[in-house]
Amino acid sequence: MNPIIQYTAFEQLKNLLIQKRTERLRAAAGAAAAVAVLSDLDFFLLGAVSKLGELFLYLFYPKV
Repeated sequence: MNPIIQYTAFEQLKNLLIQKRTERLRAAAGAAAAVAVLSDLDFFLLGAVSKLGELFLYLFYPKV
């Protein structure tokens, strides 16, 4: 398995989650400088999902 794929998936998912939570936080609080913070559980779940994504890519990507 390729750790670069897992790392890339992790970073993309993390950035997406931070962006969505920051938008929701700014809309609710009305503060333009608010930035969302991820918890330990968030990082654990992101790692698990990115590992599964790598596994599915490895299993289902057409072998040429």
